[in-house]
Amino acid sequence: VKLGDTTETPVSTAVFTNTYDPADTSATVNVVKKITGLTASSESFYFTIRRTNDTYTAPIADNTVVSDRISISGAGSNAFQMNFSQAGTYHYVITESAPDGATGRTMNGMHYDDAQYRVAVTVEVNDEGALYVARKSIHKLGTSAAADEAVFTNVYTVTGEEEVVLSGSKTLSGRRLVAGEFEFVLYNEDGDLLETVRNAANGSFTFKALRFTPADLGADNASKTYTYTVKETRTGLGGMTYDDTVYTLNVTVYHEDGVLKVSQELLKNGTAYTGSVAFVNTYKADAVDVVLHGSKVLSGNWDAVANKRFTFHLHEADSSFAITGGMQTAAVDGNGTFTFPLHYEDGQEGYYYFVLH
Repeated sequence: VKLGDTTETPVSTAVFTNTYDPADTSATVNVVKKITGLTASSESFYFTIRRTNDTYTAPIADNTVVSDRISISGAGSNAFQMNFSQAGTYHYVITESAPDGATGRTMNGMHYDDAQYRVAVTVEVNDEGALYVARKSIHKLGTSAAADEAVFTNVYTVTGEEEVVLSGSKTLSGRRLVAGEFEFVLYNEDGDLLETVRNAANGSFTFKALRFTPADLGADNASKTYTYTVKETRTGLGGMTYDDTVYTLNVTVYHEDGVLKVSQELLKNGTAYTGSVAFVNTYKADAVDVVLHGSKVLSGNWDAVANKRFTFHLHEADSSFAITGGMQTAAVDGNGTFTFPLHYEDGQEGYYYFVLH
């Protein structure tokens, strides 16, 4: 009679039934995301794992994988976990997913790795009857060497070109502006002279376009700023007051979704400036002194002292030499000569007529 049998039915054979239900065991596969061409990325990358047959050619139903999809934000790592409740050899394929809308696994400058990793996990029972992972192998399709983890490397590429055209204007007060009479220079941040230009008749001037390509980005396509300086050259024109303003242009080269971009910042004498490059000169002619000379000649027995008895008058006149006023008087010196000094300032340009007697 089996203990606990309330009917106390006799049996001819004692039967004992054992139940074998070992605890699950598990394995993990580390997945690493690497990115070339970027110093940092906040994009999330997604990876899938699928259980397959032993030739890795056909998927099979699976309940061993905790999650068949994991994500990694930027460059980093994550892991797939598989739980096993019975002995056997299990096969898996791990791939990276390209986002919807990608063309040829490329989108917004990012090319998503098309690598395929094949994973084999062998689960056995040890002497104590417990399940354990006896072997785990990882191979990248197309290579023979075993791998420790599944490494996917994405490549970020920047394309396109950008141009920055630096131009300005010259304004002159005091007289008419002449084409080509003013000179402007462009320097880079190292102090190298890049170009010298002169003004057009309307005062405008333009430097050759500054061209930027992805090669002008920093390491791993990091943004990079280039600094340029524009000045006016003092060409030594008489009566000219030159504009000493220094304009600084900061051009930052960067990228966005795989496309090259530039931004500009203009400074005027070191201060942020939202206007345009403009130089203003002032012309004021230098004063001029004119001396009218004359002499007195005497015939006969006259000495030098007698010469001093003569006086001359200079009158302002019109173009017909009619006296209009403004008289100067000069006496003859001991040598028989006399002078009339005349002085003219800027703004007194014109023709002047005089009557001398």
